[in-house]
Amino acid sequence: MNVKELAEYLSQRAEDVCQWLLPNGKKYGREWKVGSVNGEEGQSLAVCLAGDKRGIWADFSNQDKSGDLIDLICEVRGVNLAGAMEEAAKRFGLVLEPKFRSGTKTFVKPKSPEGLKKPTSPVTAFLLNRGITEDTAQRFRLGTLQNGSKTFLVMPYLRDGERINIKYRNIEDKKEQRQEKDCEPCLYGWHLIDPNCRAVVICEGEFDAMILQQCGVAALSVNQGAGNHQWIENDWTRLQRFSDIIVWFDNDAPGQKGALEVGKRLGETRVKYVVSKEKDANDTFLHGGADEIYEELCGAKARDPDELKTPKDFENDLLEEFFPTKEGSYGCPLNINETFDFLSFRPGEVTTWTGENGHGKSAFLGYQTIAFMNFGRKVAIFSGEMPANKLLRRYARQLIGKHELTRDDIKDVITWLTDRLYIYDHVGNAPIDRLIEVFSYAAKRYGVNHFVIDSLMMTDVPEDGNGFMEKQRVAVTKMMNFAKETGSHVHLVAHPRKVQDGKPPTKNDIAGSGKIAALSHNICCVFANYDRKEGERDGYFFLYKQRNGDVQHKKIGFDFDAKSMQYMTTPGDAMRWI
Repeated sequence: MNVKELAEYLSQRAEDVCQWLLPNGKKYGREWKVGSVNGEEGQSLAVCLAGDKRGIWADFSNQDKSGDLIDLICEVRGVNLAGAMEEAAKRFGLVLEPKFRSGTKTFVKPKSPEGLKKPTSPVTAFLLNRGITEDTAQRFRLGTLQNGSKTFLVMPYLRDGERINIKYRNIEDKKEQRQEKDCEPCLYGWHLIDPNCRAVVICEGEFDAMILQQCGVAALSVNQGAGNHQWIENDWTRLQRFSDIIVWFDNDAPGQKGALEVGKRLGETRVKYVVSKEKDANDTFLHGGADEIYEELCGAKARDPDELKTPKDFENDLLEEFFPTKEGSYGCPLNINETFDFLSFRPGEVTTWTGENGHGKSAFLGYQTIAFMNFGRKVAIFSGEMPANKLLRRYARQLIGKHELTRDDIKDVITWLTDRLYIYDHVGNAPIDRLIEVFSYAAKRYGVNHFVIDSLMMTDVPEDGNGFMEKQRVAVTKMMNFAKETGSHVHLVAHPRKVQDGKPPTKNDIAGSGKIAALSHNICCVFANYDRKEGERDGYFFLYKQRNGDVQHKKIGFDFDAKSMQYMTTPGDAMRWI
């Protein structure tokens, strides 16, 4: 929950907030009045309790004091913005950030490099050529490092009183720049952001941030260009206190694409975009000074509604349909120790997996997610029937390709899965709304794009009883909306009704509402051939539906290696993925 969402929640409970913060006040019609933020009796301070200005307050004896209810908490409690958010959450039982079990990555704090000096004349001339003054250089604590004949500008990333990262840039060669190894990816310029600041500009380059700060604008810069968003995960909590974020990336295709990706993950209700006439903020300043900077910021616009598009917006998608690429919109293909392009698990879709108990649909789906992760995707999984250690045990065998593992194997597994796999750590029934809430958090903060719900019967969606079919339809619709909004793929495990022994269930055999099959984009079935006859396979994969693909029905035989829990369509030994 970011500060804008929290402020809206508190405004809806404005009277409760007033009774908590200003208990000596009184209600007069649509307002709560008290003497001051210190709680004295009187009517100088008024809080609006209803109407368009609900949650807005002003101290008429001190014209400098006004704001929303989070500002009021800051004034009354004497805390900064982050502290006010924490106090409000504690008071009203809110969760600012869902708890999510993920890989824990450790980062190195860089030391000051040997030979570091204050900016020398070549560097100061280089900075002045970009419009950056000596005062700005000092505020950002820039330095100079000489390496033979090469002169490097040194830009420390400072946050919370610590040096988090350092970037080095050859002033003669833009392409020669680097960051310290194993340091935390984070935004540049945090040390200059006021703790109570609620509006910030995020730009693409450090020089852009310097220029904006020089013009009196709170600004941060990404650490590694428009396409790398690792900083979102690490700075997520700090960014929650901003109610207004302007994203000002370079005016080129990568910059604009990256800007929209950032806005989507940070929450578009609080994000606006600058598409400048010049290449970036630095060039804007060099062209027109601070006046043009302010003009561009005033012209920042929110993104048009997703539903409002022109055919031009779909040009790349249409090209992808005819000329698919590995990283394109067609998603991840089916993989059973070889790739099958007839089925693709695309962004914005829901796949229902079915199969009888004991036929291996969960293990088969788990094996698919390894292929997804190997393909560069991230996976989050809820397995209501299997605790995390058992789930990871299966993953370990499938990844290493054998039954018994060494300690080094386990370390390799954990290293490989960290930042690829996220586990919703709960055994038993989970509320579907909570699942989607946590999954949405994982999509935004960590960039997760494949989500597994194993299974529908392990959620609070009823299997039978009054109105169960409608509740199942609503649940699948929520999954569809989530997949579309986040550009992710949801894999839903749904059990079948009792079927004839020796026969695989069909899509019509999925238990519960027929809407599960009707709404799903894809339907897959895993069948173990326990009555195997000569010439038959250990099991079969069935594709029963693929709404957006050319192939609608397909059957593939496979063999199953019980020791590694791997699936194979061709003879051979189990493989090691890592």
